[in-house]
Amino acid sequence: MNPISNQNVEDVWTEVGGWDPVKAAQEIGQFQKNQPALVTFLFTQTENSEPTVAETGIYLLFLIYRVFEQTYGRPIPAISAQTIVSRHNANVQLVEGLEEAQESSLMREAEFSLSRQPALYQYLTESLYGASAAIDESELSREDSGFLFLLFKTIIEVIDEATSLVPN
Repeated sequence: MNPISNQNVEDVWTEVGGWDPVKAAQEIGQFQKNQPALVTFLFTQTENSEPTVAETGIYLLFLIYRVFEQTYGRPIPAISAQTIVSRHNANVQLVEGLEEAQESSLMREAEFSLSRQPALYQYLTESLYGASAAIDESELSREDSGFLFLLFKTIIEVIDEATSLVPN
């Protein structure tokens, strides 16, 4: 999929933020039905974390998915658990290899990874780390934010891939 614009991210953020609790519950229920592997992955990865981590995770997961869905303009093909776990394992290996990486190769990898959907990564980074974070910083530690960032790197990559496989 082509890069998502900042405007698309802001539009979805505003739309979802304006929903009443009934509408939000309906939309999240439909999302869970359409993409059970994404939801299961997030819940499995955060099950031993503080409740705030899981709550933040599901909120951001839904928002990011909704941005892709609105931009893609049609239902996103179901993403398999195997696809998600394989990508996550590759991302974990990447992070583990960072200790040994030279700064230049690290910068190239970061630029490549983040260049596919820069607006989403900007939103995610601001939500988890920014001074005006969408998520209350007092509720998430830096470690929790880093943990969620890695999970969402995986999620953004697999959704981006799923929307790229079927021509629009």
